[in-house]
Formats: sequence, structure tokens, C-alpha cells
Amino acid sequence: MISFENLAIDESLVLWKGRLSLKKLIKTKRHSFGIKIFELCNVETDFILDIIIYTGSTTEYKKIDPSLGIFGAVVNTLIKPYLNRGHKLFIDNWYLSPSLANYLHKKNTNVTGIVRKN
Repeated sequence: MISFENLAIDESLVLWKGRLSLKKLIKTKRHSFGIKIFELCNVETDFILDIIIYTGSTTEYKKIDPSLGIFGAVVNTLIKPYLNRGHKLFIDNWYLSPSLANYLHKKNTNVTGIVRKN
């Protein structure tokens, strides 16, 4: 059995009401203003294993393949230390694409999520 076998990637909005250039407005979230964070979590323990703070065009992530897009690059940056170890990754349709699913499959990482045509 692999420890931390089931992983999940999602975004969070940390409440922030002060002045900050990277503050986001997301009307569908409980707190509509805040700092957007991409998180890699262990599904069993709910521990956050890694984060990327969204800073707009200056957000730090590693582009490995242009066909994966920005969200694929975010996923790859967070999951990179766990590739080729047989992990299972759960992500929503905001991140998942057929090219990302193929890339992760080649890296011995299973992925579960909804894929949209566009």
C-alpha cells in the first residue's frame, strides 16, 4: 500500500478584506473576495501537501507541454513529486483535459474527473 495514495487538487479562496493587488473576486464562493490558492491535498488525512498562490500572470508554475495549458501546468507543478509512484489524483473539470489525462497515465498516475469537450 502506498502512503498518501489518493490525492486531490482544487482551488480555495482565503478571505481577505484588506488592500492587496492579487485579491480576487469570485461571486460563487462563500467569501467573494480573497486570495486564490491551488492546493494539493491528501484525501485520507485532509492534509495540504503543497500550494500555489495565484498571482495572475506572474503565478509560478512549470510549463512542460503547451498542449496541457495553464491548468495542466498548475496540476503538473503540484503533482510532480508524486509522479511515477502509482498515486490516484482527483480533480474537477476546471483542470482536466484529455491531454492531461494521457500525460498523467504515462507517468503512472491515475486521474479521476469530468472531461469537457472544450
